[in-house]
Amino acid sequence: MIGTIHPKGTMLLRERVGEAETKNGVKIEMSLVNFHTPCIECINTGKFYTVSWADLLELAMAAGVADPVSEANNVQ
Repeated sequence: MIGTIHPKGTMLLRERVGEAETKNGVKIEMSLVNFHTPCIECINTGKFYTVSWADLLELAMAAGVADPVSEANNVQ
């Protein structure tokens, strides 16, 4: 698995970036740990997920962020 799940109550120095809520009522808070590591907190469970920038880059590349624009599906 890419990234790390931290249990409820983990002490992290975080700077809040934003929040979201899914259609199913799952509340998410997005932040940066130590001013640089992306972090997602599930408000419903209190758990945190962190991922390094290197791993995030790897995920983006695997998802096709560097692929040419496809006119067939109009993705830009």
